[in-house]
Amino acid sequence: MIQVLALYPRIDGKKFNYDYYKNQHIQLITDTLHPTSIDISEALNQENTSPYFAITHIFFESWEHFVNGYRKNAKELEKNRLKFTDTTVIIQTSEINA
Repeated sequence: MIQVLALYPRIDGKKFNYDYYKNQHIQLITDTLHPTSIDISEALNQENTSPYFAITHIFFESWEHFVNGYRKNAKELEKNRLKFTDTTVIIQTSEINA
């Protein structure tokens, strides 16, 4: 199993629409990439002092499962990202050893 960590840094002047992210973008990820599970850790409001707007943990059965799904849907996911934020997402992956 692998974890894909998506971090959305909070930068002055950048925007992040939480409602769109939770209700539209996460659904798109679910429908196109078919993760095992998704956990969203987010700041509760725009005034929060957290260094990130949102941190999302996305779990997949394997590296291949993630890569194959992402390759097929990268353009659609990026186009959709621009609908809720203008900050650059940071992606980190890790293998989970049980």
